[in-house]
Amino acid sequence: MACIALPVSTFDHSWSAIAATISQGQDVTVKGKMKLINVEGGCYQLITTDNTHYELQGEFPKQDGLIVKVRGTLVADLVTTCQIGRPLQVKNIQILRNH
Repeated sequence: MACIALPVSTFDHSWSAIAATISQGQDVTVKGKMKLINVEGGCYQLITTDNTHYELQGEFPKQDGLIVKVRGTLVADLVTTCQIGRPLQVKNIQILRNH
């Protein structure tokens, strides 16, 4: 259940402006709740306590409702099929609570 992602240059729309505000390659550590979004075969969104939405990319436990701490890299030049948040390439994930 992986989402397809294409470079921003493939498209000519407002996502380019959004992507420009994200520092390419910026490492972040965030905590939040994972949510399965039933779009395009299923994508995972991380919703933080300040209501920031990230679309998780890469390898991680795929389970709806997990409370996790994620260390990863923001990917600014990526437009995903799901478009459910800032693309975040997962480097490390720690499960804090299982439901």
